[in-house]
Amino acid sequence: MNLPPLELGQLVGQAQARPGVLAAVVLVAAGYLVAAVRVPGWKPFRTAAFLGGLVVVLIATCSGIEAYGHVLEWMHMIEHLLLIMVAPVLLAIGSPLQLVAEALPLRAAAGWRAFLDRPVVGWLTSPPFAAAFYAVCVIGVHLTGLMDRAMADDGVHVAEELAYLLAGMLLFQLVLGQRPGPWQLSGGARMALLAIVTPVDTLVGVVLLQTGTVAGGLGSDGHAHPRPDWALSAASDTAAAGTTMWIAGTGIMGLVMLGVGLIWLHGRGPVPEKPGWTERARAATLAERTGEPERTDLDDDEAALEAYNRWLAKMAERDR
Repeated sequence: MNLPPLELGQLVGQAQARPGVLAAVVLVAAGYLVAAVRVPGWKPFRTAAFLGGLVVVLIATCSGIEAYGHVLEWMHMIEHLLLIMVAPVLLAIGSPLQLVAEALPLRAAAGWRAFLDRPVVGWLTSPPFAAAFYAVCVIGVHLTGLMDRAMADDGVHVAEELAYLLAGMLLFQLVLGQRPGPWQLSGGARMALLAIVTPVDTLVGVVLLQTGTVAGGLGSDGHAHPRPDWALSAASDTAAAGTTMWIAGTGIMGLVMLGVGLIWLHGRGPVPEKPGWTERARAATLAERTGEPERTDLDDDEAALEAYNRWLAKMAERDR
């Protein structure tokens, strides 16, 4: 790949159309918008966040970041961070799983919730699996030589991109998304999950920075991907990639933790009084009609209150 020296304008000039990526993004965006229109009261900020996440996916995979990521390890690392952190954060805020559950007809929605409640699905979307899969992706790519192979082999590179996006979605959907299913984490549990996975990025970044050789694989003889004459040396390039992972990766996780912590503290309050019979009846009706777990704290939980108000709006639409 003959690329000119990296300049800011080349991130646009070296953009490439990847038909598979473009088609997938367009289809997902269209499906989300159709579903959002079908759900009365769906928050516009969730739609904006989801579409923003798709834009980040396009930037990471179709701009000059993609092209230069095949020859520069630190640029490849930027693509990683966009796909495993930035895009999934925005996509998770969009809460696509919850949107599907509310946009489908009642019988289909019940089937969707039943699918998410299956033991295998529950295990694959659980906090332990999400944390483990995230760690395996980050460590497995950067400390085994897989990143070097991905920079030289298009097939491995596509698999790497998909794995990173999936790992980020599994993690941040638990932390930031409104979703049906068994894993409804408290604010403290969300903070704990982020605290567990954050050191993974820091550790990998520091290892790459200190050694300057690990990207080629522990014990490898060298780098397999092409390197232009104007690029940094192999050791400097790997050290720059480590610095990017350490500072940017840890910084993004820190911002997410700060946001989750503020939301958690804002939502905490005095212990509520025991609900009356009217509150219990309202909760039972909502659970029966939507398939959500029965809960009596609707007015104190923003996500639950949103779901209740959307159900009321849907009932009003049907009565017209």
